[in-house]
Amino acid sequence: MERLTSQLEKYVADKEIAGASLLVRKNGEKVFETYSGYANLETQEPVTESSIFRLASMTKPIAAIAAMILKERGRLCLGDSIAKYLPDYEDKRGVTVLDLLNHSSGLGHGPSSQEYVEKCFDPTDKLAERVHKWAGMPRDFEPGTGTGYSGIVGFDILGRIIEVASGSDLQTFFRENIFEPLGLRDTTYSLTSAQAERVVRLYEADNGELRDVTESESMWPTVNAMLNGYYSAGAGLLGTLSDYDKIVQLLAGEGRYQDLRLLREETVHRMCTESSNHKKEFFPGSVWGLGMVVYRAPELMGLPFSSGAFGWSGAYGTHFFIDVRKNIQAILMVNRSNIGGAGSYVSRQIEKLIYEIYG
Repeated sequence: MERLTSQLEKYVADKEIAGASLLVRKNGEKVFETYSGYANLETQEPVTESSIFRLASMTKPIAAIAAMILKERGRLCLGDSIAKYLPDYEDKRGVTVLDLLNHSSGLGHGPSSQEYVEKCFDPTDKLAERVHKWAGMPRDFEPGTGTGYSGIVGFDILGRIIEVASGSDLQTFFRENIFEPLGLRDTTYSLTSAQAERVVRLYEADNGELRDVTESESMWPTVNAMLNGYYSAGAGLLGTLSDYDKIVQLLAGEGRYQDLRLLREETVHRMCTESSNHKKEFFPGSVWGLGMVVYRAPELMGLPFSSGAFGWSGAYGTHFFIDVRKNIQAILMVNRSNIGGAGSYVSRQIEKLIYEIYG
């Protein structure tokens, strides 16, 4: 356990990260929790259990949970064409809700669609307006035939579909159907003034130093609802380690958290297993579930997981995994702009140490 703390403290001392929080569970019990480094280097404010991080793409599993809640209520069908909910997408009837969830839509995967997205970008757009503009984007491949990673577009289209199917804006639906039932107090798109004071600064590692890019980093302003009211299902949420631990426990508990059943067992099983028919891998040995990656043959990536482990990461270094066979779960919270997202070396090293200690 000291090795985990020492490793994080070394990253802080070496100015590779400003700070981090980490939680590990084994057999459902919390076996390790630590807070290292600083939320703000200038003021030397430490990272604590109340520190709030930009979740970035760890928003996606939450959006997938929301979509599956609507599926269970009969308000959404994974096999539906997205045009059923978004009439502007009539010429993309071949794209299904499932294609959005498992990154097989062909939308927002490559240069063709991304160039279109950039050309029509307006920072003042709300979700409905931006998704409406995206209706004319070209596909990077035929839906359901390939894979890749749609970092923003696919899941933001899904977010708009959740709004249409539910009759609520994304923030309200998440709050009423996920956050409040689970007791998530600090996971949100729109922070109160008190919460805003607890958000860690965003840093970029630059030649052995950490540079504060909170006000200048390019991605965050495009998904920050506090700036523009834009609720991004792909990357917009902020939250604490303890809040996300409840999301992880829900998934590890097959839809149950403590006495609350939020999703059926079979629903969560579908989310956390291979979901496509094209059998194409995102990473070697890794395939897409719904909103999460599934490590089918993790040894091909040199990862310590058991086959069938799943999870996901955020662009700024947030990360979680659930290993069902070994009953290990972990959540790492970091906010560094150029850490490498799902390929973060920090996450990889922490995973290795976790398995050496608990695996």
